[in-house]
Amino acid sequence: MLRTIDHLKQLVADIDNLLGNNQGHQITAQASSTLNKTLSTLQAQTSAFERGAVHRAPGRSTGRREPQRIHEAIMEDHPR
Repeated sequence: MLRTIDHLKQLVADIDNLLGNNQGHQITAQASSTLNKTLSTLQAQTSAFERGAVHRAPGRSTGRREPQRIHEAIMEDHPR
């Protein structure tokens, strides 16, 4: 009878370890999911920044003069 009780104790301990291990896997999966979401957000931001950098090429003038050039381009076909 003592051996049976020891076997049952061991079985309960093994089940407890298994449940604890499952919780660990769940936490790891949640952390991995969060990291993947953060990575995709950073990739989207980097891509947007790189696309924006193409429009801000070194040869183009930016600053106060740009709105004036836009206005001149709009108004060039407008009768005076």
